[in-house]
Amino acid sequence: MSDKSDWSDKSDWSDKSDRSDESDKKAKNLANKQIYRQIGGLLLILLSFCEVHAYDFADRSRGVTLYYNILSQTERTVELTHGGLENAYEERSYTIPRSVRHKGKRYRVVGVGKRAFARCNQLTSITFSNHITRIDSAAFIGCVSLWKVRFPEKLSYIGDRAFYGCESLTYVEIPRRVEHVGTAAFSSCAAMVDILVDDRNVRYSDAGGSSCILDKLSHTLVQGCENTVVPEEATVIGAYAFEGCESLRSVELPSRIERIDEKAYWGCREIESVRLKAFAPPVVSEDAFPDGTGERAKFSVPYEAVTLYMDAPVWKSFTNY
Repeated sequence: MSDKSDWSDKSDWSDKSDRSDESDKKAKNLANKQIYRQIGGLLLILLSFCEVHAYDFADRSRGVTLYYNILSQTERTVELTHGGLENAYEERSYTIPRSVRHKGKRYRVVGVGKRAFARCNQLTSITFSNHITRIDSAAFIGCVSLWKVRFPEKLSYIGDRAFYGCESLTYVEIPRRVEHVGTAAFSSCAAMVDILVDDRNVRYSDAGGSSCILDKLSHTLVQGCENTVVPEEATVIGAYAFEGCESLRSVELPSRIERIDEKAYWGCREIESVRLKAFAPPVVSEDAFPDGTGERAKFSVPYEAVTLYMDAPVWKSFTNY
């Protein structure tokens, strides 16, 4: 009897010990979660503080507040930036000055920084001084009311998605000194109907008024619009080149096309026909066209190449010959 009683006592003690351990674990987990929440809150506060102080100085001398980052103390250059939050600029139009004074020194304004005017929905026009050489990534992304942009002659760099989603922008002209146009720089500009490139530009061309930006070195069409005629010299349709051209109804690609990159025609849901002149099926990204294009759009290729296209990746999903 004594042995059974001892065994029962030990079993009870073991059960109580297990329950106690489980309670301790739950308490520790709860404490850890509370600590993590506190740490997360502190990080958010720190990030907010850094974001609010994301510029070196503000200037209010021209009746509006503009924010700047100093690029070089030696060369006395600055770039325009945001005030710590998107949509910080509330006016309908802005003129970026040639220079600005700060602490008794005059600085040249040479650039528009990343996301400087991001999602400023009320912005309709921007005027650049001729000192501006660089418009950085996403500088004007999502400025849905922006319709008037005239680039300065000294501009040399337009970053990725610089004017992405500027739905009211209808026309742009790329100056002669531009050496870099980033990916999707003017994509999802649904109202865009014309793109011109200065004839003196060494790197880019509009291919004789074809309403596009063609990289002369790589023969890549880096940006198109609703009225683009893909030039014969193009061999690549670049990533996001026609993305968001909502009114585009037909795609005709010349015989030298070798590749169509990611999301080249993404968002072009009104495409009714796709015609390729290339005998060899171009390499095409799986997401180059919107879902369902292969079943919906009429598809035309050289008669002798039909079998090749029917066996080629992605192209074999185009069934409406």
